[in-house]
Amino acid sequence: MNWDYVAGFFDGEGGTSVSFSSAKYKGNTNWWPRVQMSISNTNKDVLLEISDFFKSQGITCGLYCDKATDRQKYLTLNVRSDYYNIRVTSIDSMKKLCSELKDRVVSKSKVIEITDSALAFILQNQRRKWAYEDKKFFESKYILPHVALVRRAKKHRVFTS
Repeated sequence: MNWDYVAGFFDGEGGTSVSFSSAKYKGNTNWWPRVQMSISNTNKDVLLEISDFFKSQGITCGLYCDKATDRQKYLTLNVRSDYYNIRVTSIDSMKKLCSELKDRVVSKSKVIEITDSALAFILQNQRRKWAYEDKKFFESKYILPHVALVRRAKKHRVFTS
């Protein structure tokens, strides 16, 4: 396993998410940014190898399983199987992962670039609570461009049989 293989696999099966979470406490809504990266596939063994590689590189990650329901199997004529995903949510691990992938990925280079910038902003502005104005700035600078790139990529995806 090496970074080039992981970058190729991420280009095809991975993605990042830049968003905000909120919670109400004593009548006030508190906001904080969330950034995560995931790689999904039905082949658990490959993801285990990638997960072990991440851990050997000092990247904290988790491997999760999404069980296919009977309804999903019925709707896809029994071709839907369980799938697995690796999730990286730690800011330090995400920063390391972005730095390793940014010069290696092809189709998701802009997504990695925006994610890396969002992480740098979060690290510069670490605090427990984010004001509404901070949330709006972060949203316009990082979340909306990220969403636009992901939507554009899905719109132009080509399927061949």
